Amino acid sequence: MHVSEPGPVLLDAAAPDEKTAHAMMAARAQRRPPTFLCRFLPCPGWEAVRTRFDAWSALHGPESDGSRTVHAIQPVMALGRALVPVGGGPPMGLFKECVLRIDGGTARLRR
Repeated sequence: MHVSEPGPVLLDAAAPDEKTAHAMMAARAQRRPPTFLCRFLPCPGWEAVRTRFDAWSALHGPESDGSRTVHAIQPVMALGRALVPVGGGPPMGLFKECVLRIDGGTARLRR
């Protein structure tokens, strides 16, 4: 899979406001599906968005209200990107159909 590049946007949506993002994170926490560990290979365009993913991967430890997580993922959500299966299949919108966390050469994907 690869993350859709700028140009024709496969899935385009406005980033949710902070209250909606909190609600989304709370709902996901209650029904956590498995996380798939994947090897991450940067492609052209990665450097332009890297800091957004780095800010999220830097979060560690528990937080009572999820506000640090929401603050860190809003810039990633605002990208409006999708994962596109290389072998075919429908794209998966980031934070709509899947959650993607990138930390160095490892990507964690949850559907």
